[in-house]
Amino acid sequence: MLVATVLIPNFAFHVERNRSLNILTSPFLIVERHPKHLTVMDFTPGLPVQVGMKIEKALAKIPKVRLIDADILYYEKTWHEFLDIFQLYSSSIESERLGLAYVDLFDQSQISAEDLSSFISKKQQLSCSLPIQIGIGKNKYLAYIAARRAKPGEPVIAPSNVKDFLAPTSIDYLPISPKSHSALKEFGLLTLGDITHYPIGPMQAQFGNEGRLIWNLAHGNDSRPITNRIQREVITEKMSFASPIDILTTIMVAVEVLLKRIFTHPQRRGRGVMQIDLQANTEKERWTKNIVFRPAQETWTKCLRIIERKLERESFPGGLEDLQIIASELTKELGHQKSLFSNHRKKEQLGELIKTLEVQLGPKPHLWQVREIEPWSRIPERRMALIPFVP
Repeated sequence: MLVATVLIPNFAFHVERNRSLNILTSPFLIVERHPKHLTVMDFTPGLPVQVGMKIEKALAKIPKVRLIDADILYYEKTWHEFLDIFQLYSSSIESERLGLAYVDLFDQSQISAEDLSSFISKKQQLSCSLPIQIGIGKNKYLAYIAARRAKPGEPVIAPSNVKDFLAPTSIDYLPISPKSHSALKEFGLLTLGDITHYPIGPMQAQFGNEGRLIWNLAHGNDSRPITNRIQREVITEKMSFASPIDILTTIMVAVEVLLKRIFTHPQRRGRGVMQIDLQANTEKERWTKNIVFRPAQETWTKCLRIIERKLERESFPGGLEDLQIIASELTKELGHQKSLFSNHRKKEQLGELIKTLEVQLGPKPHLWQVREIEPWSRIPERRMALIPFVP
C-alpha cells in the first residue's frame, strides 16, 4: 500500500481570502453558527485561537478581529473540485476533513513525489494557489506525518527507517481524544519516541482500544483503510442584478425565478429539498441565510412561501448585488395524500400550448410572464417586470 496525504492547513481561511481577491488583508475569524452558540471554524494563521473555541473566548483574546460567517457549502465545493485533480492517479480518495485527504496510490512504486508535486503545480489554477503540502508513505499515518513536515512545492517521502522518522513527532498529531492527549502529557509522554519505550500491554491497560492505536501509530503501523469520499449533492443557481435591490418584493421575485430553475433541474430527479442556502454580495458585506425544511419540500411554491416568511423578519446589511440559492440534502419524495378534486385541466391546456409553440419556434421557446414588483412606484418601469416563465 502506498498513500499520499494532501494537507492544506487553514483551508477555509485561504478559500475566503482567495474569494475576496485578497481584499481581506486584516486578520479574521471564520465563525460557525450553532443553535445556542458560535464557534471558531478557521482563522488567520498566527492568531491565538483554536478551531472549536467559543467566540466569546476568542474575542476576549483578540477583541478587534473581523468575523466572517462560515460558508460550508462553498468550502466543500472548492475542496472536492480540488480533490478531483487526483483522479488521474487514483479513484480511491478519502476526505477526512476540509484540508486533509488521503489518496491510495495502489503500490505505484514508479511514482515519485516530484512527479506528484509537478502535477499539482500544473493544476494550481484550479486550486486557487492553495499552500498544498504533500506527504507519501506506506500507510495513512506515515503519509500524514510526512505531509506535516512538507512545505508547499516540496513533498516529503517517509523513509524506511520509520522509528527515527517518527521519534521526534509530537503526540499532538495522534488522532485520539483530548482526554487521552492530556493523560499522555501527564505521564510525561510528549513524543512518539517516548511511547516506543513502553510495551503495548501497559498502553492498552491504561487507554483501552485507543492505547493499541497509540502504540501502533508510534511504531509506524497503521492498518486503517482508505474510505472513498462522499460528496454532498447540491444544486446551485445564481442571478446578478444591474443595480443593488433592497425591496423584499423584488428580492422574492428573484428567489422565485431561482427556485423554479432548481426544481426543474434534471439533477433533482423528483426528490424533495431539505435545505436551502441563500447567499448574496451586498454593498457592505456578504449576506447568508440558511433554511431547513421539515419535512422535505417537493414543490417550489411551498419553498417560496416558507422563504418569504423567513425573509420578512430578515435585516439585510445592504442592497443585494446578486443572489445565489444552493439546494442540498436532496431526499426521496415523501408520501402525501393529494386532493381527489384537483383540477389539472388548465395545466394541461397550458402544456399543449407550449408544445405548439415548440413546434413553431423550436425547442425551449423564450416564454415570459408579467409580475407586479412596485405597483405604487411613480416610475412605470418599476411597477412590473418580465420574468422567465417555467410551467
